[in-house]
Amino acid sequence: MKLLQVKINKILLVVLFLMCQISFGQTSAEKLLHGKIRVDSAYISGINILNLVNEKTSISNSDGEFFIMAKANC
Repeated sequence: MKLLQVKINKILLVVLFLMCQISFGQTSAEKLLHGKIRVDSAYISGINILNLVNEKTSISNSDGEFFIMAKANC
C-alpha cells in the first residue's frame, strides 16, 4: 500500500512539473514596436495608436513616429 502511495506521489509530481512548464511556455514577451504614420507622403503627428490586445496606447510624434509595446504573433 505504501509503495502505491509513493508511485502516485511521483506521478503527481511529474504532472505538476509538466503543467508548470506548459504554463510558462505560453507567455510571450512584449517587444517595442516602432512605426511611422504617413498620409500622401507627409508624416502625421498627434495620431493615437491603440494596441487592442494589451490596451496600451501611444501618440505619433512630429515625424509621424510612434513606439508601443506589443506581443509577437497575436
